[in-house]
Amino acid sequence: MKTLKALFAFILIFLVVAISLALSSHNTQLIKLNFIIAEKTLVFSQVLAIFFFVGVVLSSLAWWWLLAKSKLKNFQQKRKIDSLTQENERLRIQLKDQ
Repeated sequence: MKTLKALFAFILIFLVVAISLALSSHNTQLIKLNFIIAEKTLVFSQVLAIFFFVGVVLSSLAWWWLLAKSKLKNFQQKRKIDSLTQENERLRIQLKDQ
């Protein structure tokens, strides 16, 4: 089931990229980008593709960071629950012995 979802996602992404490339090939307007130390003239579709790629990378990094933080917190809480469960079992055994 996971491979089917992954295949569907890959096909969907491929279609979106193919359609956007087909539509952007007609847009040949030149744009001048001024950086702090340089100036570059690019086609508008290239600028959109660059900014889209940078946005995807930055959002993926942010998502990975949040996911890693939550996984770490989940792991720590699971260890705490395990230790409290063991302590609870030891106390029950001590109560039964008395």
